[in-house]
Amino acid sequence: MYLTALISLAARASGKRIILHHHTNAHITQRVRRMRILSAFSGKNAFHVTVCKTMSSDLFAAYPRVCRTLEYSNIDSVDPALLALPRRNGRGLTLGFMSNLTVEKGIGSAIDTFREALRLRLADRIVLAGPCNDEKSRQILDEAMVEFAEKLVYLGPVYGADKLSFFEMIDLFLFPSTYANETQGIVNLEALAAGLPIVAFGQCCIPSDLDVASCTVVEPSGGPEAFSTAVLQMSRRLKTEPPEHVAEMSRERFRQLQLEHEQQKAALLDVLG
Repeated sequence: MYLTALISLAARASGKRIILHHHTNAHITQRVRRMRILSAFSGKNAFHVTVCKTMSSDLFAAYPRVCRTLEYSNIDSVDPALLALPRRNGRGLTLGFMSNLTVEKGIGSAIDTFREALRLRLADRIVLAGPCNDEKSRQILDEAMVEFAEKLVYLGPVYGADKLSFFEMIDLFLFPSTYANETQGIVNLEALAAGLPIVAFGQCCIPSDLDVASCTVVEPSGGPEAFSTAVLQMSRRLKTEPPEHVAEMSRERFRQLQLEHEQQKAALLDVLG
């Protein structure tokens, strides 16, 4: 960021247009000196590209020298094949969680929630996907695999067709991330496209992305208990609500976000032009 500040200062001195892309919340959730310097060096005419309007508002609030923002979602990263995945009737509820499987991203919360859902006979299985690289998370996963046996499926990192299979295997997507730098969670957008209901902690762009009746956004201050309660409530609801109805709500929200993104593209291209 210090190097970018120097480049911005040189660009500003030579009369060039400055556009800065913010793809992490790390310097927005807490004010940092390097961002204060960057906003000062880039000047009030610089455009700051964020992921969503919430992120823009937070950036304005944190750094008064930021005067111009544009939003640009990550939705183009989503495989359109997810929109064609079938949603099945007549099977027990399967929970799913895909991310970097770390404590901050919520592997412990996902497993604890499944344990309670299993006890109450609200879910039969959980499918986990993604790399598990640190010792603490690996220990949590290994112990859960012993505890739940065939009721827990760990796929490891998944890409392409394997990722599509993951979304086809599950009925409810969990995103219990408390990672401080979270912005949007592309996996949430993928789950919407797959026609899935979602329960997620509401950080940064997530509440606005999941603003649809098929999803539940949990206030992070409520902690793991609030998250588990929301998942159990959604699980009960899914026992009686037709999956095709829930799927259409999620996919309609995804299509709305796509339309919004087309407007974002037009605005960015106008600036670039």
